[in-house]
Amino acid sequence: MELSGGCHCKTVRFSLEHPSTPLNVYRCNCSVCVMKQNHHFCVPKSKFKLYIKNELVDDGVLDDDSTFSGASEFEESDQV
Repeated sequence: MELSGGCHCKTVRFSLEHPSTPLNVYRCNCSVCVMKQNHHFCVPKSKFKLYIKNELVDDGVLDDDSTFSGASEFEESDQV
């Protein structure tokens, strides 16, 4: 499954690949995510591409740390 998106002005865009198997989705219980009803999922860095002004951001620019420091705010939701 390929997904893409970005900001409203289209300056920042992203694309990612995720297997067609069930997706583990997480709900964050911080006030912003609850208000916006945001749900989150993770993909390996190798399957994620970030574009700024239509230029692919070099992998070396992205942080190698794949953990989220606020992970305690997440609870696992249903698979989709």
